[in-house]
Amino acid sequence: MFKTFLLLAFRNIQKNKFFVLVNVLGLGTTLACCIVAYLNHRFEADANTIHLNREKIYKVNVFREINGRDQRYGISPISLAPALEQRVAGIDQVVRFASNRVSMRRANDSDTEVLAQRVAFVDPNFFEVFTFPLKWGSISTISDVNSIILEAKTSKRFFGDNNPVGESITLFNGNGLPVEFTITGVLEEILFNSLVNFDAITHINNYISMYEVDELNWKNWIAGTFLTISNPADVLNVENWINGFIEIQNKAREDWKITKYELMSLHAFTKASRDIWANWIGVNLHPAQIIGPLVMAILIMLLASFNYMNTSISIANTRLKEIGVRKAMGSSRRQLIVQFLGENALICFLALLVSLVIAIFLLDEYNKMWSYMELKMDFIGNIGFWIFLIFLLVFTSVLAGAYSAFYISSFKPVDVFKGNYKLKEGGWLSKILLWFQMTVSIVALIAGFVFTQNAKFQQTIDMGYDMDMVLLVPSAPGVDIRALKSAYESNPDIKNVVYTSNHIGWGGYSRTVELQDKKTEVRVMEVGTNYLDVMGVRIKEGRGYSSEFESSDVANSVVIDKRTVDELGLTDPIGQVIRLDTLNLKIIGVADNFMMSFWDKPLPTIFWMRTIEPLYLLVVRAESALRRNVYDFLKTEWEKQVPHAPFSGMEQVNIDQESHDVNKHIKHINLFLAIVAIVLSLIALYTLVSLNILKRTKEIGVRTVLGSSQMGVNILISKPFLIIVGISTITGGAGGYYLSSMLLGSLWPVHVPISAISLAFPIALMLILSYVLISIKVYATMKKNPVESLRYE
Repeated sequence: MFKTFLLLAFRNIQKNKFFVLVNVLGLGTTLACCIVAYLNHRFEADANTIHLNREKIYKVNVFREINGRDQRYGISPISLAPALEQRVAGIDQVVRFASNRVSMRRANDSDTEVLAQRVAFVDPNFFEVFTFPLKWGSISTISDVNSIILEAKTSKRFFGDNNPVGESITLFNGNGLPVEFTITGVLEEILFNSLVNFDAITHINNYISMYEVDELNWKNWIAGTFLTISNPADVLNVENWINGFIEIQNKAREDWKITKYELMSLHAFTKASRDIWANWIGVNLHPAQIIGPLVMAILIMLLASFNYMNTSISIANTRLKEIGVRKAMGSSRRQLIVQFLGENALICFLALLVSLVIAIFLLDEYNKMWSYMELKMDFIGNIGFWIFLIFLLVFTSVLAGAYSAFYISSFKPVDVFKGNYKLKEGGWLSKILLWFQMTVSIVALIAGFVFTQNAKFQQTIDMGYDMDMVLLVPSAPGVDIRALKSAYESNPDIKNVVYTSNHIGWGGYSRTVELQDKKTEVRVMEVGTNYLDVMGVRIKEGRGYSSEFESSDVANSVVIDKRTVDELGLTDPIGQVIRLDTLNLKIIGVADNFMMSFWDKPLPTIFWMRTIEPLYLLVVRAESALRRNVYDFLKTEWEKQVPHAPFSGMEQVNIDQESHDVNKHIKHINLFLAIVAIVLSLIALYTLVSLNILKRTKEIGVRTVLGSSQMGVNILISKPFLIIVGISTITGGAGGYYLSSMLLGSLWPVHVPISAISLAFPIALMLILSYVLISIKVYATMKKNPVESLRYE
C-alpha cells in the first residue's frame, strides 16, 4: 500500500511539475522566514538560561521618587555586600558586579594595539552564582587578585587561536598607569542574551584599587549586587531586612535619596531591563525586534498555505476520473483523504528541506543586520528545534492540504462519470483566502514603504542644533585633557574646542527641578564654556555660556529649553531662580528645543555650567568640508599623547547611526516580506482567474465571435476579483496603518507621520499589479482561436 501511495504521489508530482515547483519554493521561503523568526524568539527566550542557579538569583535595585512616581534604578551601593556579611536567614550567596571600559594590551609588548574592553570586577564566589562554560584554565583562580580570566573573543583578539593561559596582559587603571595580570582562564564565548556579560573578569579588589574606591563609603555605586535565595518565601523577609539600610544610604547621599530597595528575580530583570534607569548590566532585545518578525512570519506562512490550498483545489479538478475510478473500485473516503494529505505532506516536506537551505542565507543576512545577533541552526542536541520543525511540517501539511483533501474525497463516482462536477474556483472560501492574502500583502507593503519614508525622515529632520561640523572625543583615565585641548586648538582647521561632561546624543541625567510650587522632571546636561555655541544650539531668549561671564555663571546658572519653560508655565523666565536638589540656579537663557536622539523621548532639558574638573569630553567644531581631515588629525594627536588608551572619537553626524541602521534593517525585512507576500498573492489571484476563465471558456469564445471587445471581456472577468482586491485595500490599509504606527511608536518617540501617500502608494501599486495580471491572462485567452474555445469541454 505504501508503494502504491509513493507511485501515485510521484506520478502526480511529475504531471504537475510547475504546480509543485511554485508551492515548494513559496512554502520553502515562508518556512525559512518562520525558522528565522523562531530562532530569533528563542534567542530572547533563552536569555540567561546558561546559569544553572537562575531560578535562585535576585538582583538588588533601588527606587527614587521622580516627579511624584517611584522610578527603578539598576545600581546598588558597593558597601551593601559587606553589610550583608552579617547574614540574614534565607540568603545563600552575595556577589557584587562592577564593570568598566578598560584599556588593555598584551604585556611586555608596547607595539601591541591597545583595545578598550569591558572588564567585570566581581567577588570570588561569582562563579558559584553564575554559570559560564570554561574553555581553558580554571575559574577558581578568580580569588587571586593578580589573575584575570578572558572571554573567548577577547582571547582571540589578543592571542589568536593560541591558549593564552599563563600569559600576561596589561590593564591601565584610573590614572592611566599599567597594571599587569596573569591570564588563568578563558571562558567560552558569551552570547548577547546573557545579560551579565563581559570581555574579561577579575577580583573586585582590583576595581577598588585601580579606581581608588572606598569600599565602605555608601556614596559609591556599582552595576549590581546579586543574591541567591533558595526558598522564594524568604525573598520578602530579605527585602525588608535590606531596606533597613535606607537611612545610612540617604545620609551618605543627601542629594540623591532613595525610597526603597527591591529584590528582583533574574527572569523579571531580563524582561524589564529596558525600562530600568542606570542599568549598567545589559538589556534584552527590543520588543519590536521579537514580536515583529514572529507576527510577519506567521502571516506569511498562512498566506503561503492558503495559496497552496487554492492551487491544490484547481489541480484536484484534473483528477476527477482518477477519484471516480478509485471509488468505484472500492476505495473509501478515508483512504482518499490519507492519500491526498500524504501527497500534500510530501510536498510540504520538500518545501521544508528547501527552507533549511534558504534559512542559512536568511540567517546570515539577519545576523549582519544586528551586530550582537548570533542566530544559528543547531541540529545536534537541540530537541526544541527538531520539535519545531516537525510541528511546522505537520501544521503546514494539514493547513495547506486538509480542505482540498476533504473536498476531493467528497466526489461521488456516478456524478464524476456523468460529468456533473464542474470546475470551481473554491467558492466563498477561496474568495476569503484571496482577501486575506491581499490584505497581508498590502499591510507588508505599507510597512516597507513607511519605514523607507522614516529612513529619509531621520536623515533630513532638523535636530535643533548644527551637527554637520561637530566631532566628539571622549577622554580616558590618565589623560591630560587640558594638554590635549591645546594640541587640538593648534590646528587652523579647527574653529573651537570645548569641555563638557554630558553631550547631545550621549545623554544627561534626570533630576526634578522646582520653581515656587511647581515641579518637573528634567534632563540635566553639565557643560563647559561656549558649549552651546559650538553645538549650534539656538538661544531664543537671554544668552548662553561664554568666557565673558564664566566666573559668575559656573555652578550658579542654567540655560533651559522651551520644554522646561512650558512645563513650569513661565512667561518671563530670564532672571528667575529654580531649585535643583539643594542648589538655587539662576536662569540666564532659553534655548530652542532639540532632539537628543531618535531613541529618547523628548524631555525638558537644562544646561548647567561646571568647572573643568568634572568635564571629561572634548567637543570640536571644524570646517564642514574638512571634517574628515580634522578627524584624522584628532586621532593622530591622541595617539601621540595617549598611547595607553584607544582613540574613541566620532563625528556627530554618526552619533545616531544605530537608529539609522535599525530603521534600515526593519525596512529591508518588511520589503522582503512584502515581495514574498505580493508574489504569493498574485499567484493565488492568477490561479483563481485561470479557473474562472477555464469555467467560462465557451462563454468567452461566444462573446469573441459576437464581437465583444477585449476591454469588455476584461472588465467582465476582472470585476469580481477587483472587488475582492478593493475590499482588501480597506482592511490592508487599516492594518498597515496601525501596524506601522505601533512599530514606529515602539521604536522611536519621534518618527515620520503616516500620511495619505504612505497608504495610497502601496494600495495603488497592488491594484495596478492585480489588474495587469488579470488583463494578461484575459488577453492570452482571447488571442486563442474562438473555435478551440467553443470545442472546449
